[in-house]
Formats: sequence, structure tokens, C-alpha cells
Amino acid sequence: MKAGPWAGFSFFRMSATGNAPSPPSNAMSQVPALQAVPDGIINLADHEIQARQRLDDNAWAYFSGGAADEHSLAANRSAWDALTLWPRVLRPLAGGNTRLQLLGRELACPLLVAPMAFQQMAHADAELATAYAAAALGAGMVLSTQASLPLETVRRPHSSRRPAGRYGSSCTCSTTGALPGN
Repeated sequence: MKAGPWAGFSFFRMSATGNAPSPPSNAMSQVPALQAVPDGIINLADHEIQARQRLDDNAWAYFSGGAADEHSLAANRSAWDALTLWPRVLRPLAGGNTRLQLLGRELACPLLVAPMAFQQMAHADAELATAYAAAALGAGMVLSTQASLPLETVRRPHSSRRPAGRYGSSCTCSTTGALPGN
């Protein structure tokens, strides 16, 4: 593999050679430790500031950037900014819940964690920590085909929950077989 912005990430090099990436050393033995949310975190913009302070330049560029001219990134930001949440005060709430049926499974809330590749660039527990967080909230998770960890490892937090299977997998295909940096 050619040297490039991805050369420093051993899990990417191993994936590029056809070998399965290695899970973090604690991935098979223990649940990732909970960490306190840093002071001053109130909204998503605050999380972004913390991420920029903690990630190296390569990881920050990967996670905060978009493809090509980043038109989709700008359109997504604009669409989220256009949403308005209207409070409904003095309304009956008895029996209210956020549960829904999705693909024959009940989810506690209408959220799925989107597929995000190479999470080990941000944290040693990678997708495993994300899977535990999703499972704790009763949310689903879609695993990227470019995940840092194998599906069997990431699926573990959801396998003890019934009904099992609150996860999915994305499929990203390349017509050339080329990987970034090649």
C-alpha cells in the first residue's frame, strides 16, 4: 500500500491486505468503560468542538469532511438547520412512547446509528463502544462494511437482547477495488 493519509492506521492496512482487522485488546473480555461527558457539552456543536480538540488532523479531516466538493455535507447541514421542534404543552401524555416496529423487530426509539467507517481512528473501543451505547438505549445500529472491527465482535452487545438482531450492515462496493491512498 502506498504511503498516504491512511498509512498510519494499522487497521486500514490490514483490511487492505485482505486480513480481518484486530479488535481492541479488551473487545472480547469486557464492556467498554463509561466516560463522563465533558463539562460544557450541551448540543451537537459542543461535541464537534471537543472532537476537534481530541482527534489528530487525519482523523478530524476524515470524520468532519465530505466527498468531493462537500455539496451533500452542506445540504445535510442546511436541512437539519431548517427543522423546528415545536413544544406541545398541556397535552395528555398518558401511554406515550417512542417504540416502533422496523423490519419485524421492536425498537425502543425511532433511532438507528448510521454506518460510520473506521471508528478506531477516534477511540480504541471503536464500533464496539457504539454498539453498547445503541444497545443500552434500545436503538438499532447499522455497521459499515469499512468498520474497524468484525461483525461478530460488534454484534455481541445486541445478541443478549431479545429480540436479537437490532443491527444491520451497509454495503459499499468499489468498481476498481482501489482503497483510499492507493
